[in-house]
Amino acid sequence: MPMGAEDDDGRLPADEAGRRPLKPRFSSTFHTHVELWNAALHYQQLRRDGTPGGKQLDLAALLFAHLAVEAYANYLGQRIAPKDWEDERERFKTGGAVAKLEQLARLCDLPADKGHRPVQTLCHLQRLRNQLAHGRPETASGAGPLSDDDRDFLRSSISRAVSPESADRALEDVKVFVEQLHAAAKAKFPGRYLLPDGLGSITAEATIVGGH
Repeated sequence: MPMGAEDDDGRLPADEAGRRPLKPRFSSTFHTHVELWNAALHYQQLRRDGTPGGKQLDLAALLFAHLAVEAYANYLGQRIAPKDWEDERERFKTGGAVAKLEQLARLCDLPADKGHRPVQTLCHLQRLRNQLAHGRPETASGAGPLSDDDRDFLRSSISRAVSPESADRALEDVKVFVEQLHAAAKAKFPGRYLLPDGLGSITAEATIVGGH
């Protein structure tokens, strides 16, 4: 039988002393928030490179930035507050990602002022995400000629919220707050084996236990 081959029952063959080696075991964790953040950066870069469809690229960058924030909150919550995250959908069903981040900030002794950047931007980002996720027609009416100052009247609220400036500001503030929160979490919970960076380049972790 070739070395390492299994018996018909799926077990590795025994050695001369009748001992059977243990199969190697592994576990892996895929970090969704990093994948989503990379997508946000990708769409931002496409717009900066002059790729056609700039408005849609900014919209995609904004949406993926919010998805990355919520995925990061779930990652960090499971690591430092697993009890709270056992029922996170019920616990945070009315506050969304911002409520999760506020809770995590409290646990890490990090100020989180919704009246100022960067948290203020995260609140705007969540409202935009909700508009997109629960989209419906918008109506407007008026009378008389429209001046140049009134042209925004003919644009949707989503269109008014999306611009190169709003996308760049959102991604900047997401990065700032997540990295601040991540640094605070590493200082407050040093034994929780957190990633080196909040939005770094590590998309997966694997642990392999060799057989013997």
